[in-house]
Amino acid sequence: MKNWFSVKHRMHVQGASSFRGLACFLIFIFHFWGFFLQDTSLGIFAAPFNAGHIGLDMFFVLTGMLLFLSMAREGEITKDFFMRRIKRLVPLSLIFTVTIFVFKKESIKNLIFHLFFIQSLSMDTYWGLNPVMWTLTVEILFIILLPCLLILTRKRLIFIINLVLLIILNFLYRMYVFQFFPEWSVSERIFYSEQLWGRLDQFILGVFLGMFFASSLKGKIGKILSHTALLTGIFGFLGCLVIFSNLGSDFRESLFLQTFLHFFTALFFSLVIFGFNEIKRPLLKKIIAPEIFKYFSYVSYSFFLWHFPCLSLTHKMGFDGIWAFLFSFSLSLILSIVSFVFVEKKFYKQKPRTEFKLKQ
Repeated sequence: MKNWFSVKHRMHVQGASSFRGLACFLIFIFHFWGFFLQDTSLGIFAAPFNAGHIGLDMFFVLTGMLLFLSMAREGEITKDFFMRRIKRLVPLSLIFTVTIFVFKKESIKNLIFHLFFIQSLSMDTYWGLNPVMWTLTVEILFIILLPCLLILTRKRLIFIINLVLLIILNFLYRMYVFQFFPEWSVSERIFYSEQLWGRLDQFILGVFLGMFFASSLKGKIGKILSHTALLTGIFGFLGCLVIFSNLGSDFRESLFLQTFLHFFTALFFSLVIFGFNEIKRPLLKKIIAPEIFKYFSYVSYSFFLWHFPCLSLTHKMGFDGIWAFLFSFSLSLILSIVSFVFVEKKFYKQKPRTEFKLKQ
C-alpha cells in the first residue's frame, strides 16, 4: 500500500545538479582562500572566497529535497532505499579514510570514528583525518531521521507539524549554546553549533521544497510570484553571503545571527530553486545554473573528499597564486574522476539522481 508521500503524477525538478556542482566549487574556493589567500585583499571579490562555506548550506537543502523526492518516487520506504544510500556514501568514504590514515598517521581513534561515520560527535576527531568529513556524520544522521519520521507519520499535516516543531527546537538549541560562547573557543563554538541538531532547519527546508515539487501545485504558480521568489532568493542569498564575508566567525557574537543566519541562507536558496523551476526563461536558467556545474556534480562527492588533502599537499609543495589554484583543482579533479569511475560507479550503478522525471 502506497503512503501519503507517494507521487502519482509527472514530476520534474531542474537545476539540482548544477546547484550541487556550484556548492562544491564554492567550498573548494573557500578552503583555497584559507590556505593561500587569507592575507590577500580581494576587495569586492572576497565574498565567494572567504564565505564559500555557504556551499554547505546549499548541500544540506539539496540533501533534504532529494531524499524526500527519492522516497516519494518509490512511494514507500524499503531496504533498497537504505542500501542505495550506503552504496552511494560508504565504499568511497572507507577507501578514502584508510588511504588518508596511512599517509597522515593519525590516532586509531580517529580512524575508527571515521570508519563508523561518528567523527563529528567528538572534539578529538572532528577535524581529524579530513576537516570536511564532519558533514558526513550530519548527513547520515538525517538519512536515518527522515525515513523514521515518515514511517511514524501517517498524515501529511502531522508530518508538517513535526517538521515545524523540529525547526523550532533547532532554533532553541542554537540559542541555548549561545550562552556558553564567552567561555568557548572558536573551535568549540563550531563543534557545538554544527551538529545535526544545529543544522536541521536547512535539511527540513529542503524537505518542504521536495514536498512542493511532489505536489500537484508545481507548474501552477503565477509568473509574477515565481519571478518574485527567484529574485528574492538570489538577492537574499547574496546578502547572506556578504554578511558571512564581512563578519567571518564573528557572526556568532550576535544571538540573532547565530540563531537565524544559516536558516535564512537556506530559505533564500530554497526560493532560488523554487523560482528557478517555475520560470520559463531558458537563457536566464543557463546563467543562474551553468551546465558546466551539472557535469561537475557527477564527481562532486569524490571532489568534496579529495579537495582538502590536495590543497594541503599543494601548500606543502610551495605553490602559490594561480599555479596553486590550477594544481590543487586539477589534482582534486583527477583523483575525483578516478574515484568516481573505479569506486563510486562500481558500487553505485545509478547516476546520482538530482533530476527527477516521474510519470503516472
